[in-house]
Amino acid sequence: MGDLSGFIGTWEEQCKDGLDDMAKKLHLPEDTVKKYKETRTKISYTQKNDNSWQIDVGVVGGPTNQFNFELGKSYKSNDLDGTPMKSLINAEGSTLKEEHTYEDGAMNGMNMAITRSIQDDGAMRVETTMCGHTMVSLYKRA
Repeated sequence: MGDLSGFIGTWEEQCKDGLDDMAKKLHLPEDTVKKYKETRTKISYTQKNDNSWQIDVGVVGGPTNQFNFELGKSYKSNDLDGTPMKSLINAEGSTLKEEHTYEDGAMNGMNMAITRSIQDDGAMRVETTMCGHTMVSLYKRA
C-alpha cells in the first residue's frame, strides 16, 4: 500500500465533466440531474489506523453521512440521495479504488466504480464510472 495521507482532510468538489452523458445512460429524471449539477459534494477522510478510516460525505452547505470502513472489507453505505449500497474500498499504491453496488431503488443491482487520486497540484481527481460512462470531478481542500 502506498502513502494515502494525501486524502486526509476535507475536500469540496470544484467541477465535474461527463454528468450529462452518464445521466442519459442511467435514465435519471431531469430534476435529479439538475440537483446534481447545482450541488457540490463535500467529503472528509480521517484515518484511524493503518486500515481503518472514517469518511463523511454530503453536499456543501448540507448534512453529511458518516461511514467507517476498513480497506479491503465491504461495508454498508448509501448514495447522496440515501439509496443503500454495499461498498468496498481498496488502496492501489496511493490511489483509492471504490466499488459500490446499489441495493434498492431504480438502480438496484447496478455497480459504480470510483477511482480517487491526488494530483501533482494537490487536487483530488475522482473518476466515477457507471454503465460504461465516466464522469470526472476535481476537488480542492476546503
